[in-house]
Amino acid sequence: MSHIRLPKELEDFKQFVQNRPELVQRVRNKEYTWQQLYNIWTDEGHHSSFWDQFEQSLEEDKSTSAFPVNSDQIQGIVKKLADLDVDQVDKNLRQLSKALDQIQHLSHQFQQQKRRPPHRGNRFPF
Repeated sequence: MSHIRLPKELEDFKQFVQNRPELVQRVRNKEYTWQQLYNIWTDEGHHSSFWDQFEQSLEEDKSTSAFPVNSDQIQGIVKKLADLDVDQVDKNLRQLSKALDQIQHLSHQFQQQKRRPPHRGNRFPF
């Protein structure tokens, strides 16, 4: 499948929007349309004071993580990974792989049975 290439100006606007996640929320909340934002971007440029409100939220997004993690959590994860028995995990994965192979084999057999025409035996065997 071929990839459709957007004009450079649209690619630049797309990158501009990706760096400002609040813009997506504002469009979803129907405060703006993409066309309105694109027109502002092309008419006034990306240095317009209009974008300042989104710059502030961009800095806030960078400083707050969606998944705040403290050092105790990280240490707990590292400890669990260190205690992990790699041989046991490998054994379990091999067993799971064998079970999936068997299920796939059975599924293949059922599909072949469905494709076969029904056997019509003689109604009167004598």
